[in-house]
Amino acid sequence: MVTLKIKNIEFSYPGIPVLKDISLEIMPGEVLAIVGKNGAGKSTLIKCMNRILEPEKGVVFLGERDLKIMQRKDIAKSMAYLSQKASYTFPITVFDAVLSGRYPHRAWNSDKEDEIKVSEVLKILELESLSMRYFNEISGGQQQQVLIARALVQEAAIFLFDEPTSDLDIKHQLEVMETVRKIVREKKVSAVVTIHDLNLAARYADRLIMLKNGLIFAAGSAASVLTEENITQAYGVRVLINQIEGKPHIIPMRPIDPERRSENNV
Repeated sequence: MVTLKIKNIEFSYPGIPVLKDISLEIMPGEVLAIVGKNGAGKSTLIKCMNRILEPEKGVVFLGERDLKIMQRKDIAKSMAYLSQKASYTFPITVFDAVLSGRYPHRAWNSDKEDEIKVSEVLKILELESLSMRYFNEISGGQQQQVLIARALVQEAAIFLFDEPTSDLDIKHQLEVMETVRKIVREKKVSAVVTIHDLNLAARYADRLIMLKNGLIFAAGSAASVLTEENITQAYGVRVLINQIEGKPHIIPMRPIDPERRSENNV
């Protein structure tokens, strides 16, 4: 089992500070959701976790190893990354798209073992009927499931999902999150998910990190993080919160006028 530990990470785009002194640890067997409004630093943080972006300060440890001294192929053996959107500029079948996830473990040409692993994952995710379809010809929800399959054949210990439910309908959002949780539970791996939908985060995550202005504003269980006060301060929105099946369910009410929020010190 592998842990991912982040210590005092800071990152800026030219002239724009984005992450400030971020420290956290992702444990095996948990789904960690990163939430926060647009521009809070969610996608930047997840990209710093596997060196897609190089932090200006701080350290990322994969187990006991500093990512800075690891080869990218070795990092990919332990961490699988799924970006917000993916497409291929050339025609590629679903089978071959998933097979590309075996890259960290093989030479240029795939062998029979790689193909067997791809077939097994397609069966688990019930994607066998799509295997010979072209990736860019299937629906957005199906594409997202294929990308999860590609991450799964990587046999990683840590999965990084950057907004995996974006642009999906309700059914496919639930299917994607059910798949993520199933992978974590059955394989005892870890998943980090950046997500806008607070209700999905509450339902599927074991732990939440709420970012505000590049800082960790709140961290813990859904019940402790997704409070009316926290959401109002982090998002500038009034909400009502009900409990459904033991989880907080957020109902947005209205945005807060910035001047009134300042007056009320909200």
